[in-house]
Amino acid sequence: MRIGAWCVVIAACGSSANHPSGVTGGSAALIHAEWIDRSASPCEDFYKFACGGWTKHAVIPPGATTTSSLDDYVAENQKMVRALVADARDPRIASFDKACMAAGDPGGDPGASDALAGELRAIEAATDRSSTARAIARVQLLAGTIGPWTTGTGAMFGLGTDYDFHEGGLVRLQLDQGGLPGGDPTLYTATDDATTARRATYRAHVAKMLELSGITPSRAAHGADISLEYETTLARAHVAEEVRRAPEQTDHLLDRAALARLVPHLDWDAYFAALGRPQVARVNVLTPAFYTAVDGVLARLQPSDLQLVLRWQLLQSLGRALPRGYQAEVSAYTAAATGAQGDAPRADYCTGEITTLLGDALAAGFLEHHFPLASRQAAEALASQIFHEMEASLARADWLDEPTRTAGLAKLHRMHPKLGGPTQPATLAGLEISAQGHLANHLHAAAFQAAHFLARVDTHAAADEWLTSPQTITAFFDVSTNAMVVPAAIFQPPFFTAGDPSGLDAGRAGWVIGHELSHGFDAQGRKYDTTGALHDWWSPAVAAEYERRASCVADQYSAYEPMPGVHLDGKRELTENIADVGATRLAFLAYQHARAGKPPLSEAGFDSDQLFFLALGQWNCELTTPEATRAAIATDVHPPGHWRLDGPLADLPAFAEAFHCPAGTPMAPVKRCTVW
Repeated sequence: MRIGAWCVVIAACGSSANHPSGVTGGSAALIHAEWIDRSASPCEDFYKFACGGWTKHAVIPPGATTTSSLDDYVAENQKMVRALVADARDPRIASFDKACMAAGDPGGDPGASDALAGELRAIEAATDRSSTARAIARVQLLAGTIGPWTTGTGAMFGLGTDYDFHEGGLVRLQLDQGGLPGGDPTLYTATDDATTARRATYRAHVAKMLELSGITPSRAAHGADISLEYETTLARAHVAEEVRRAPEQTDHLLDRAALARLVPHLDWDAYFAALGRPQVARVNVLTPAFYTAVDGVLARLQPSDLQLVLRWQLLQSLGRALPRGYQAEVSAYTAAATGAQGDAPRADYCTGEITTLLGDALAAGFLEHHFPLASRQAAEALASQIFHEMEASLARADWLDEPTRTAGLAKLHRMHPKLGGPTQPATLAGLEISAQGHLANHLHAAAFQAAHFLARVDTHAAADEWLTSPQTITAFFDVSTNAMVVPAAIFQPPFFTAGDPSGLDAGRAGWVIGHELSHGFDAQGRKYDTTGALHDWWSPAVAAEYERRASCVADQYSAYEPMPGVHLDGKRELTENIADVGATRLAFLAYQHARAGKPPLSEAGFDSDQLFFLALGQWNCELTTPEATRAAIATDVHPPGHWRLDGPLADLPAFAEAFHCPAGTPMAPVKRCTVW
């Protein structure tokens, strides 16, 4: 099970050229002095102090809901991937890109309507339990949500693959909650005026999309009502994220007979056969109560109504891959729902498609050109220092008894850091791609990728399995394999530079390493042992003390109010916030180690420690539309960048010391929270 997907911080950032590139040492600037708002007090609001100047001039690019100080870093990564696409040895990459780029022009995807019509005809043929089950499976195969873990999303309901809770390395098929194209469950359940208006806008969008797919306006309107009924029922059955992320609450391994009793109105034999996994004998159902709700809807709706629900869920999942006639409606609704204006550049969209669906084919080239031996060695040295600091933390934590400390150190010593990328990237053998039609290519690639992950079910995964490409800007901790994964995309300037003389890499790439390492000991990761099995290795008294410390973090973040009357949910965000607090302390300790014996740094009137905190702060700068901010607060497990910075720094005494903050100020609170 993956936790701590750091990509959430920046994956949605658009490319923008309105910020100067960051740098990390040598004769170049260590920080962006012009981004600092010196009218703000670092002791009252450090985020405003570090980022206020940047925020005044930031502009959200077309098609995006947010922009950040990492936009240039993201854009540079895009350029690297585009260059690999142009030079790809696999001709399917060039063909996919050519068709994708052409589809942005009028008439550029002449086969799109036929490709979509074929899938819609298959949905219309779903007239009984068996054919409906096959149609559900087909839509899920095409939706792009079947992966190496389950995320609580998916067409109709959530489906994914992930490791068994008790047998290390064994991959299980997992059924999760999902089926909400509108995203936030409160869209369907809240009764305030603003949400009611949002819901009406959403319903009108569903009706319009269904009408564009070739059905009559009256049937499209009926389909919108039925889809909203289906989704509302599922939204009411959704399990809160803080509950779903507790592994003991999602450990429900059922055999096929028990699954059929739980959801008798779905033909599971037909469903699994359509997925290409007819032999699956046992499935982990993460949220059984949710599936009781699914069964109730399947029992109540007629096949003709389920056809409409499936039609909408397929259309929604395809987004910009849909025929051109849909794009104006997609863009208009996106703007209304998220505040994003216009569309992202076509090249960015196509690069994202290739990275997501065909990324393995570019892995070897990215590692060869952008992660040389010197970078690998420097990354390993930084990770080693972060691990050393965590080891020291476990050793000196006076609230641990010796049996728990010994078990914690054993887990740390068995932890496997994966840095860079796989030695043997997966291939695209068997995938058919044409230069003539993007939608057809998208459908083929999505189904191919889903089949790839489904083929892992009931097998033991290889120890060096990566599950992400090296050019993807992400990082995560896999509790089930006790492995920390940081792809090569993280180890690029200005985020990371081999031989960085300033040591500030510890506050960038080192922070990411520390964040993922901390996930092994957060409120979720602490429940897994050295083998990745769900196992309680804590003595009762120490476990109680851990919960007390974790509650302190939850309460701290729940008190933050990003928008008037809207507070963060410290319980839902707990694992990420614990990891952020741990990462900040570990990164600072690693920075102190890197600076030991070297002349102090000085720039723009700031000393060495102050520069560390400013460098850390200035990659958290972000500007987000109000709509996206509100949605993120309601659903995201990470807080906005403002509180990803100020929250952990308020808990670190070294920050208050560096900026001489009086006790009792917001960044030097009397009560601090510390887990590790």
